Amino acid sequence: MRQLMGFGLAAAVLFVGVEARAAAFSETFDLDTTQADFAATYPYLTDFTNVGVLTGRVENGVLKLSQSFAFINVYELVYVTASHASGGQRSVFANPGESYTVSADLGTSGGVALNYSAGLVIGSNLFVEFGRSNASGQEYFRVIALDFSSNQASTGGIPVQVVDIGFDIISDAMYHVTATVQRHLDSSVTLNVSVADANSDAVFVMPTLNLSAADADLLFKSYDQVGFVQRGFNGTALFDNLKVTFVPEPTSGVLIALAAMGLLRRSRHASLS
Repeated sequence: MRQLMGFGLAAAVLFVGVEARAAAFSETFDLDTTQADFAATYPYLTDFTNVGVLTGRVENGVLKLSQSFAFINVYELVYVTASHASGGQRSVFANPGESYTVSADLGTSGGVALNYSAGLVIGSNLFVEFGRSNASGQEYFRVIALDFSSNQASTGGIPVQVVDIGFDIISDAMYHVTATVQRHLDSSVTLNVSVADANSDAVFVMPTLNLSAADADLLFKSYDQVGFVQRGFNGTALFDNLKVTFVPEPTSGVLIALAAMGLLRRSRHASLS
């Protein structure tokens, strides 16, 4: 009996220790707003535009951004910082040796295909761009730096191109986008991104991106922002169900497990004596 009690205590220590490091943030946009009261309703979300006016509002439980300036480099950004997402426990989403996952539902409404896009922001200067399919069945689905210089730019070793993801992105449908950022101890990054079709079970998985420490520093910068971006003009970007999950560094789990094993051994020794 003492052995069983010792094992249960060790298991409890392991469980609590891991949970203390792994926190999650989610926003489902349950409260509708106008642009005027968006900031007051969602004070932990920052609404920013590099040109133009702020358009962020929540309608029918969906965040909407719709810049109308006719320049491809115009964008509006709504983001949460790591400090807010973690309840003040973290200043970055991932220290070296840690990882995090960002996911959300994205869509587009109206306007001209490929004139604008919705984006899932996964780092201070990096987002997954998502744009409605054109008549040729091509769409935006790519990883790109927020401060890119043109549609043909290449930043941090990541080329910019329009691709065919195997299914069409249609107006007013929501698609689930997921990105997992693994920050290694040498500050290089492995990035995995996928998008699930809104109208079937199809999932497009982007080839894994391996970024050097120098490129990762350029693209993620301070690792302290995730959220949404609308880029381009004459269309509305749709966003919902933002979720961030922090993954504890493996070394922490190993140390906790070792401590638990030590506690178990001590319990067994006591039961034999």
